[in-house]
Amino acid sequence: STEMDTHEMTSIRVVVPAKAYATPVRPRIALNLLLGAVFGLLTGLGYAFFAEYLSQGLHSKEGVWKKLNLPLLAIIFLRKVRKTDKTVIDNGDGSAGIPKAGHNSRINETRDMVRLVHSLETQFENKEKKLIQFVSSTTGEGTSTISHEFAETLANTFGRSTLLITPEFSVINDTGLEPLNNSKYASILDQPPRPEEFAIATENKNLWIMPLDFLGESVSEFFSRVDIDLFLEQLKKQFDILVFDSPAADESPGFITVARKADGILIVIKSETTRWPVVDNVQEKIRMVKGTILGVILNKQKQYIPGIIYRWL
Repeated sequence: STEMDTHEMTSIRVVVPAKAYATPVRPRIALNLLLGAVFGLLTGLGYAFFAEYLSQGLHSKEGVWKKLNLPLLAIIFLRKVRKTDKTVIDNGDGSAGIPKAGHNSRINETRDMVRLVHSLETQFENKEKKLIQFVSSTTGEGTSTISHEFAETLANTFGRSTLLITPEFSVINDTGLEPLNNSKYASILDQPPRPEEFAIATENKNLWIMPLDFLGESVSEFFSRVDIDLFLEQLKKQFDILVFDSPAADESPGFITVARKADGILIVIKSETTRWPVVDNVQEKIRMVKGTILGVILNKQKQYIPGIIYRWL
């Protein structure tokens, strides 16, 4: 047995010598990274398409037209610096001024609003006087911000005499406005009133603000007054354009009373958030009172592409 073991051991020889590889065989880092990148890309695209398929939010011109059958007039991108409250400041000279956001933000706002004004001009070619209503389906969609910026752009950039009508407006000092009682209302119907009788002057001579809360009026009360059509005509004699900052549809039914009188209505939608069936319901209510919907503004759109590249594209 010992002899046999010795014989077997002496008959073993090395056919191929073992050698160490310069690089490890496993793991294949480059291949794993490539496969991981491809898998991640396919997963991300699949999730994006799936989320898009299930989403009821609106964020594109095609989506607005497909779901609401309305034109998209403007896209307002989400800004890093923005003042959105409805507060005016005292300038110390008896006038009021709307607070200003940062310099870059103001430039972007002006560009957005100028595009919107040009879009609307094509729809109002044959009308000298206009009452434009801004309305949203739910609160928090930025209707007040958009309507105020629009009015400022009309006054500052285009030199149009503009009256901004708003349900609420906070001021630091007393405006000096008296409630719109029946006798004051009747006198305005008789002859075109002076703006200071019903509005607040701003730092821009072309822009006046008519706060219904300071006049002791709600939206429904104001637009349901007797001879309101004549009253609005008197206002139009004083101003090139009337801009109405309407309460949201879920906040007050008063937006319907405004829709009956408005020459054109703009629906503000918070991009990617507001569900299109909710907007469609508001659109149907406006149609029922024969309101004229001009189009849609997508607000607070997230800008994934840097602004300078987006404008170049």
